[in-house]
Amino acid sequence: MNYLLYGVWIFIPLFFYIVAFLGWLDSISNNKKKQYDNPGDYFRQGVFCTVAVIITFALDIFVLKVYYQQLTITEYIPTGMMRVFLLPIVLIILAVVVGPSKEIKLAAPKKK
Repeated sequence: MNYLLYGVWIFIPLFFYIVAFLGWLDSISNNKKKQYDNPGDYFRQGVFCTVAVIITFALDIFVLKVYYQQLTITEYIPTGMMRVFLLPIVLIILAVVVGPSKEIKLAAPKKK
C-alpha cells in the first residue's frame, strides 16, 4: 500500500507540471486556438502541491509510523484510512495558511 499511496501523492503535482509544460508549449506555438490559459498558474499549483506532498511524506514517515500506536484514535480510525486522508488534510491546512491566490476579476465581454 505504501508504493500505491506514494505514487498517487507524487502524481498529483506531476499532473500540474505536465499541464504547465503543455501550456508553455502551446504558448510558444503559432496555434491560434489556445487550449491552456495561463501555464504559470498550473506551475504555481504544482509547486503548492509539491510542498504539500513533501510535508505529507515527512508526517507519514516520521510521525505516523512512529507515534501512531500511541495515539488514542487508533481504536476508531485504521492506519490505512489515516494515511489516505493525510494529504487532503495537509492541503486544507496549507490552503488556510497560505490564503487565496490573486483576486479573480471578471471583465465585461467585448462587443463585436
